[in-house]
Amino acid sequence: EMVSTALEIDRAGARTVFDAIERMVPSLFVTRRGVVGYGIATNGTGAVSIRGVGGVPNTQVLIVVDGRPDYQGLMGHPLPDFYSLSNADTVTVIEGPASVLYGSGAMGGVVEIAPSRPLSGSHSRLSSSLGSYFTGQHRLSHGSRWERKFLTLDAGLEHTRGERPSAHYRSKDLALGAGYDFSKAWKFSLQGRYGHFHVEDPGPVTAPLANSYARVGRGGVNVNLDNSYSRSWGYLRFFRSQGRHFITDGFRSVDSTTGGRTMQTVALTSRLLLDVGSEIISYGGKARNVASKLDYGEHHLGSGAGFTRLQWSATQRLRLRAGYRLEHNSAFGNISVPEFEAAYQFSEAYWLAAGVGKGFRNPTIRELYLFPAPNPLLRPEHMWNFQLTFRAQPSAKLQSAATAYYADLNNLIVTTGRFPNVALRNFGAAINKGAGNHGALPPGAANSVQQRLRLLAVDQPGAVPAGP
Repeated sequence: EMVSTALEIDRAGARTVFDAIERMVPSLFVTRRGVVGYGIATNGTGAVSIRGVGGVPNTQVLIVVDGRPDYQGLMGHPLPDFYSLSNADTVTVIEGPASVLYGSGAMGGVVEIAPSRPLSGSHSRLSSSLGSYFTGQHRLSHGSRWERKFLTLDAGLEHTRGERPSAHYRSKDLALGAGYDFSKAWKFSLQGRYGHFHVEDPGPVTAPLANSYARVGRGGVNVNLDNSYSRSWGYLRFFRSQGRHFITDGFRSVDSTTGGRTMQTVALTSRLLLDVGSEIISYGGKARNVASKLDYGEHHLGSGAGFTRLQWSATQRLRLRAGYRLEHNSAFGNISVPEFEAAYQFSEAYWLAAGVGKGFRNPTIRELYLFPAPNPLLRPEHMWNFQLTFRAQPSAKLQSAATAYYADLNNLIVTTGRFPNVALRNFGAAINKGAGNHGALPPGAANSVQQRLRLLAVDQPGAVPAGP
């Protein structure tokens, strides 16, 4: 995994979380359009792919915000215009499947955005920038910490007229956090955020659109209870997110995600760590199209899972890790997910790791019950990933990492046939092979030379039936 701090993101000159991770992770790619704003629906961008896995819509990479999975409850895709840098303290990217810990959607990887926490005293920061096409980004952050309590407030505003007609964008977001330390071992925190954006879609240059826009408002809240002892640490978390979508093609929707998650790590011995966790999630909503007078109804799905990981330092140089998740979904039944990794440290400066893991993605409510050709018989997508990583830090001023991987994707959901005789089916398959390298000289410095390389080859064996 790769972790970027707020300081590194500032140094990179990024304007959004997705902008930052694309610059810092060689195997990650983000689609984009215009000056500011990713948009949603047919011509929306902001789709994240990791090692060629992302999906259209973007449902194969999971975004985790403030510790909760963040996606549209009906469509299953993230909302990139809500991932502001206003209160992002760290951004962690896991390349490859992480379904043992995160379940459905983490087939290609995970992007986890952690909120900022004040360390001591009170600190405030105001930043503002203005550029071409009346493009602006303005942020306000405040954090205070007393002996046992903390409070954070973060707000952001972005806007642009766009480089083309009908390409306006504006968004605003607000995040509040508060916490109380019951003792050195037990800590309580509450985190909430809300955002709203208006984005216009100018359409292709060859067929421009006018008065095509979307308005989306979304909010979420987390209640967290953390514990930390000398040989055990973990958390209990409850979360909820919800949103309303308004699109000029007539689509209207209300969706929500509600759940709870717990995880505890126990140091069984000085060389043996055990992670045990569970989670339960309910998601869904209702949708309609006022233009075509279609009522898609209200749909909800739920899942529950237990997961565990065991990490063993077999020798001073050899480390082994194994994980397993068993998940039950109200629509698809039981899903089993294993992973295994072995790492060997040749010296303080060089080590090699090899791993294999499984990822999966459940069909979304849109694919099952809404459009364009809903199929309630769809099954989850699967991926087996094999990878080899070599890391080197021969000196304090030079750091490098190289990874080669082989991913076998199957049961992929694809649209078959030709309009109007189309159907969604589990007919897709692909083999993704590639390699990536990241080097820094010196690592983590304000002024450093960064080198990134990514190679990807995709093989799709067999043809998807086109139909009549």
